[in-house]
Amino acid sequence: MHVPTTALTRLCGGTLAGFLALGALTAPVAASPVRAAVGGITVQEAQHSAQEVAEYWTPARLKWALAHPVDVPAGEAAAAVTGSPPPPDRAVTSAEPATAIPSGAPGAGGALLAPSHSRSARVPYSASWPNRVIGKLVHSGGNCSAAVVTSRWKNTIWTAGHCLYNRSTKKFNTHFVFYPAYKDGQTPWGHWLHARAHVPTDYIRGGDIRFSDMGALVLKKHSRYGDIESAVGAFGYKFGSGPKQSDLRSYGYPLHGYARPDRDFARGQYMMFCRGNSVDGGPGNPRDQRLRMACDMGGGASGGPMVAGVSSGRMYIVGVNGHRNIKPGGAYRDIGLYSSEHGTLAKALIANINR
Repeated sequence: MHVPTTALTRLCGGTLAGFLALGALTAPVAASPVRAAVGGITVQEAQHSAQEVAEYWTPARLKWALAHPVDVPAGEAAAAVTGSPPPPDRAVTSAEPATAIPSGAPGAGGALLAPSHSRSARVPYSASWPNRVIGKLVHSGGNCSAAVVTSRWKNTIWTAGHCLYNRSTKKFNTHFVFYPAYKDGQTPWGHWLHARAHVPTDYIRGGDIRFSDMGALVLKKHSRYGDIESAVGAFGYKFGSGPKQSDLRSYGYPLHGYARPDRDFARGQYMMFCRGNSVDGGPGNPRDQRLRMACDMGGGASGGPMVAGVSSGRMYIVGVNGHRNIKPGGAYRDIGLYSSEHGTLAKALIANINR
């Protein structure tokens, strides 16, 4: 993939000093082991200082990451959904619906009002509320999408578990950098480094895509903007409401898609979206409560949010772009885009973050 030098320069802040000046707080971070799993969630503390992250992201590494979207490992995406479901939903105080938090920054407006469509289109106002809460996430394993979700710490992004934990290497990805409202190398809200990663232990152990392919990063405060909720706002969340949802938006930065040429996706340089209803992704199987949307976005859109309530202004994350049905050889089989069930484990995940 060709990325213009000017885009790389903007993304890196021009120089190491520029990267640090615009980035998160630069206090060194001592290497820390993975925390013991608590409540079904495994937490990995950041193991690199801001300076170490800046030094890691050479133009060559950044170019590589931007060209390599992270997908669910093919064997897991193609396998039949098996295994035991999580325990029945139980009351978790912090899993009550949380509403979207607009930022106090200018640029409000630009909510998407286009009719339902499965052929993804570019988001017209990616730097305006509410679209600016969505961004591109790069890390040692490639790139994904993510979105700011409201939390106690006001510095949390929600994404897919396979974007944070590499099942092939059996390790967490590293050197995470989040760019809200990213557009063709432009980063209007700077870049944000992570403090820790949270992933359901069931995903780490078994790679389950039915109910555990989700995760979150708690970010460090930004030296210029403070917490990310104050800078760009945040989506709320509504977990445990079932797979059938009306008038959803799915957002992401795809490099590929179903039954479309890659050139339509411009190397993942633009935020795109689909709009429509979600249906039961495992019809006839009460143990399979995945969400399924008709949406052609593929690699690079992983981890982008499925959001309800955009038209009303009460926006909730109800799922994330997780996986597609694939043919032998890796080609996408159909228009379906799936999210893991956001029920018990999603509640446990946000509760773990809010502790």
